[in-house]
Amino acid sequence: MLFTNEEMANAVFEHFDNMLGTPGEQFNLLNYEELGLNGNLLDHCFSEEEVWQAIGDMPTDKAPGPDGFTGMSYKTAWSMIKDDIMHAF
Repeated sequence: MLFTNEEMANAVFEHFDNMLGTPGEQFNLLNYEELGLNGNLLDHCFSEEEVWQAIGDMPTDKAPGPDGFTGMSYKTAWSMIKDDIMHAF
């Protein structure tokens, strides 16, 4: 039986460490120059216009994820949730 928080934390860590294992060595690397891409491009944040475009492209009657929020939810509440969404991205 586990009695302390530390014992429980260690048990959880050991369980997932055993289940997931350790990462292997990565042999395939992307050559951004060969692909015609700038590697720094992947570190740029999305602009508000890009996020709004993605929301605009969402179907109004379908939820893109399990939270149940449809495209119409995002479009309708955009003025209220915009700052939080942009902080998330």
